[in-house]
Amino acid sequence: MLLSQRDRVFRRLCLVVMPWVLWCAGAVALAQYAAQPASVSSSSSDKAVSEKTVLNRQPDIVLQGTLLKTESFPIDLKTVLQLTEDQNLLIARQRLGTKIEKSRFYQDLAGFLPDFKGFYDHRRFQGVVQLFGNQTLAIRQTVIEPGMSLSHRLYPGGKRIFDALASRRRVNASQSLVKETYQQQLARAVEGYYDLLGAQYLEEFARKSLAEAEAQMAVDEARLKAGVGTRLEVMLSKTAEAKRRREWIDANNGIVKAEQALLNRLNLDVNIHLLAEPSDATIHRLLASDLPSETLIAQALKKHPALHRLRQELKSMKWESRSVLSEMVPSVDLNAAMSYRGPHFNQLGLNRSGGFSVQTSFGDGLGLAIPTRWLEKHRLVKQKLLEQQAQIRDIESAVINAHLDSQSFEQAITASKEEKSAAEESLRLSLGRYKAGVGIQLNVLKAEASLSSARSAWVQSVIDFNKAQIQLLEALGEVSKKTLLQGLERLDGDKSSDD
Repeated sequence: MLLSQRDRVFRRLCLVVMPWVLWCAGAVALAQYAAQPASVSSSSSDKAVSEKTVLNRQPDIVLQGTLLKTESFPIDLKTVLQLTEDQNLLIARQRLGTKIEKSRFYQDLAGFLPDFKGFYDHRRFQGVVQLFGNQTLAIRQTVIEPGMSLSHRLYPGGKRIFDALASRRRVNASQSLVKETYQQQLARAVEGYYDLLGAQYLEEFARKSLAEAEAQMAVDEARLKAGVGTRLEVMLSKTAEAKRRREWIDANNGIVKAEQALLNRLNLDVNIHLLAEPSDATIHRLLASDLPSETLIAQALKKHPALHRLRQELKSMKWESRSVLSEMVPSVDLNAAMSYRGPHFNQLGLNRSGGFSVQTSFGDGLGLAIPTRWLEKHRLVKQKLLEQQAQIRDIESAVINAHLDSQSFEQAITASKEEKSAAEESLRLSLGRYKAGVGIQLNVLKAEASLSSARSAWVQSVIDFNKAQIQLLEALGEVSKKTLLQGLERLDGDKSSDD
């Protein structure tokens, strides 16, 4: 009879549980199938990658392992910005952090709902019980009890509300951190792109200087063979040629280092060889140069994402402090339960219960636990205020320095351009005088060195100016794809949709 009763219970459980198990398994399988990425196949013979293709492909697929160092991939400023937005690891990690904070916020909201539990108890007792005096009775008892319970804890002091408000502020702070990281990584990627572009121009100028030094060495060797030159002139020209060759090698190493830094920023394969667009090596003004520093600082203090993040974190800490104080108010636990109990399914009786309890945490740690925790939160608030003040000073300093650098490098561009023109004319005259036999070789070597230095200074001044403009935008909190490509039209404009 006992075995037959267990069989009936097992069959009933199977009829109830198995449909739910099958439904859950099917839902999981369907979700895994839907989450599988579409297969992407590409022919190895297609070496050319168009700009449109690069911008439209998925982040984990773009350029990953598709190029070798022996192949050159043309890249421009727009492509760098798009790849940074799609593939930068720090941006992706911060975006995931925001999702985690939202999940915690939803957990706090779930705390406002009561807890519902279902249970099933099936046990059998076999033993003796004491009746009167020393008399005992051997019994066998089976208890079947299915039921459910409902419980909820109320905080009259508002603890759950304060926790939810603090969690919401943390979500806002995380979103501001995403924006802050986004702007930082865009700025660093564009700076890396300009470094690569400058390194490529320096390599080109070093190659030209090397060709000029080799030509001068050939002229001196020919003059020596003709009997109108000296061995000292040949030795000096060889020394100059070796120096130019060393500069050319250093320029190539500079290209490799700048390329690897940019590849790391864009999360691309190290085997890719990037080739920057030469037309981007121009003065790229992103902000008017006649704006006063006070206006720029006011704009930065209003729009910078780091300050917005600190404000949200400060508000979150204040709500956490209030949550700790609210624990002094006793909490109320409400509970209700209903179950059916009996020896067999056909002999179950209804049992119902309900009640409440009140408890307080004020006495924890002899009454010191809550005050010390509140004191900790209060001091953290003060610490965050100091951090906010330090951030304001850093932003003010960054705005002033970037503004001064922009003005200084703009003047350096004009001076280096004139210096380059003068060096080119000096080299032309020195070579003409030397070939005519009225000049000396030392003047030619000095003119070549001056031209090489002037070329490098001109390129570097243009790159430094563009980077100073980027740093000024970053200090203002206005970095986006639009502002980096078109500049900032007005200081009190709306936020860019790219953010």
